[in-house]
Amino acid sequence: MAGLGLKWHEIHEHFPAYGNYHPENVESWTSGHTRDTSKTITVDTIRRTIRNLHAAGAAALPYIQVTGDGDEALLDKAFEGCRIRDEHGCPASAWPQTYLMNSDPSLPFGRDIQRQIRGMVGRYPEMDGVFLDQPCYNFLDTAHDDGLTAVDNRPAYMTGFNYYPHLELLSSLLHPNKAIIANAPFSVGILKYIDGFMAESAGWLCDHLQYYGLAKPLFFLCYDSSDRNIERMFQQCLLYGAGFTSYAKALGSKDLYAQYMPVLQRLYRRRWIFDPEPLQTPEGIKGKVYRSERGTFVASLVGDLKGLAGRVLPSAAVTVRAAGVADVEQVTLHAPGAAPLTTRFAKHDDRIEFDLPGDWVAGVAELS
Repeated sequence: MAGLGLKWHEIHEHFPAYGNYHPENVESWTSGHTRDTSKTITVDTIRRTIRNLHAAGAAALPYIQVTGDGDEALLDKAFEGCRIRDEHGCPASAWPQTYLMNSDPSLPFGRDIQRQIRGMVGRYPEMDGVFLDQPCYNFLDTAHDDGLTAVDNRPAYMTGFNYYPHLELLSSLLHPNKAIIANAPFSVGILKYIDGFMAESAGWLCDHLQYYGLAKPLFFLCYDSSDRNIERMFQQCLLYGAGFTSYAKALGSKDLYAQYMPVLQRLYRRRWIFDPEPLQTPEGIKGKVYRSERGTFVASLVGDLKGLAGRVLPSAAVTVRAAGVADVEQVTLHAPGAAPLTTRFAKHDDRIEFDLPGDWVAGVAELS
């Protein structure tokens, strides 16, 4: 997958059960995710996977949850009292064949999560960090008491509190040299411990989660590998300055990767700017403007309007208004599959204006 720009990989399916991501005192086990009992997994299996990823130039991040899903049958029976219960006193589930768990460190399951964190980090010193799944969970649990929450005058627990002690421990063991990349954190607060985060499957999540990414990278996971969806993925990534999905089933769209990746790289390590209304785009063009790692302004511009056959859309003006535009000396358009194009612009005291071609599909304008 190095040819499709793979930079890091979530090592999934390596654990014997949801809720047990670091098995001990066993030589081999089968995946608690696939439930395929014909394939055994060992510590060496995971180490070989890490080596293979490193050989391909990709960081290796084993999967872990620090609260959330617990297998309904494969966990220690002592953890059954850690299952959360809803307002009707019933256990809850968010994944097949699992119950939602409360991992407060005072509970047996929470203490075991701390064992798993220490054990995984100690066992695989060669890993580059972890992929933290389900930090989006924040459920009401009427079976436990966090000391703050109450419903109908009964003590309860918001499971979002579970993350803080476990992520503090995980962060202390991994940072600053290794990463924690998380799937859709439920709050800005836990980003204190997280280095990057993912919007899974649905493009609207990018719009929702973008505000968590003012100074940390956002990644977009696209499940559908059809050519249409891969191109839509790249256009979403351009708009939000996000990382993209790279996997084997997308090889049929290798040409799209080759054309979009150089353009998207202009946005790597981008930072938000906070001037009021910094970007104005014509009808049919969505856009955002960032500061690049080079100190330039980079406007991501994605078209969502296609004219009827035989009708040519005219060029239209784009305006960038932000502190520092007075220093701009050049505007360069970068589009997939095309050579960079330096374009004319008009400079005013507080803004830059330039025309975007009428047949523009997607890309960036860099103001340097």
